[in-house]
Amino acid sequence: MTFAGSKDKRKQVEGWVKSYSAELHAFALLRLNNHQDAEDILQLTFLKAFRSFDSYKKDSDPRAWLYKIMLNNIIDLTRRKARAPVQIDLDDPQLLETMLADTSKTPESLILEKEKQSRLAGALAAIPEQFATPLIMKEIGNFTYQEIASMLVIPIGTVMSRLSRARKALSDFINDQEKTFAPRRNHEGES
Repeated sequence: MTFAGSKDKRKQVEGWVKSYSAELHAFALLRLNNHQDAEDILQLTFLKAFRSFDSYKKDSDPRAWLYKIMLNNIIDLTRRKARAPVQIDLDDPQLLETMLADTSKTPESLILEKEKQSRLAGALAAIPEQFATPLIMKEIGNFTYQEIASMLVIPIGTVMSRLSRARKALSDFINDQEKTFAPRRNHEGES
């Protein structure tokens, strides 16, 4: 079942942009760990949704459909680039503007928050795609196991297994990072 008319199509997609842009952008940023790539993927996702609107079934979940389009775009981009993940650049003027938009936070808290986000994004980028994607979909997108299985076309048991392995890998990565960056004690005169 499809919608009628290009005016209805445009109006529907515009509604999705308003409803899902922030969520999809956060997902893309966590997965790609690059602000510009996340912006590009977000735009490409809505462009593809508009172009393939006639294939959208009126009774289906638009959020799940958009995530599926985005996942395919992310996979295509990472295959195309075939490079190591890039760290979020704190000197990025757009990112700095976003951080400074909330005046209720101190500059120190913004820097600490951004550092945490950067480390998390780096950790997620270090996890293989097959594990990171279900984790982000579950934790950020709040999708059910069934929805994730349906979008990734894998059994629910595989979703659960991948989530478990992703959480373990993320925990291991963060623990390794904390050990690496932990302050070292001066052994002279300390016990």
